[in-house]
Amino acid sequence: MSAPRDPIKYAAWLEKQRTSHMNKHPNQSTLDKMSESHKGLTPWNKGIPSSDSTKQKQSNSLKNKPKPPRSKEHCENISKSKMGDKNPMYGKHIEHISEDMKCPLCQSRDVKKNGTRKLVDGTIVELAQCNKCGYRTKAKRFK
Repeated sequence: MSAPRDPIKYAAWLEKQRTSHMNKHPNQSTLDKMSESHKGLTPWNKGIPSSDSTKQKQSNSLKNKPKPPRSKEHCENISKSKMGDKNPMYGKHIEHISEDMKCPLCQSRDVKKNGTRKLVDGTIVELAQCNKCGYRTKAKRFK
């Protein structure tokens, strides 16, 4: 039966359709058939980026929600999976900028790169810090 065009009859028909399928769940064979029939089809929204308002709504819906509890075993498994070369920071450790660098305050050679900073005029400056006295400045000043 198709939907009636009269708004009052349509509302009654819609309610009847809604309640007729309430609390009815397909069995496993039906779910398997539905799954098989959808294989190979591409979703209608594939390749369409989400709008900023949608991203904001998703972000707001997840805020202030408690995270599910993790068992100690689960935490250990996560830790093991991030060890060694699987760690995203593997091989990206801060290294000495130069072997002949000295701190101007304490004359220590224990000076390491400490990130970069973008200045107001758009230039990117490499920063360095002495590990002994904590003196921090632009890397070129240490030479």
